[in-house]
Amino acid sequence: VHLAFQHGTPIVPVYVFGQSIVWNQLKMPRWIETLSRWLRVTLFIPYGRFGTLMPRKVPLLFAVGSPIPCSRKETPTPEEVETVLRSVA
Repeated sequence: VHLAFQHGTPIVPVYVFGQSIVWNQLKMPRWIETLSRWLRVTLFIPYGRFGTLMPRKVPLLFAVGSPIPCSRKETPTPEEVETVLRSVA
């Protein structure tokens, strides 16, 4: 939001339906899952079409919202940032 204000660029909300089936995850051993929880980082190996990182061919639906205008300001007030965040959510 701060970058949008600094550059005077509108924020365009976009949501993509169907992206969760573009890639699969390789099943990891139990010790890697434990390590992942301990590190608080997600450790996974994604794969798609033909077992590569190429995404599967699946139909995706893009929902694009109306642009939310942001006037150009170097340091926006917290109230201005909160107003834009409320309209995005």
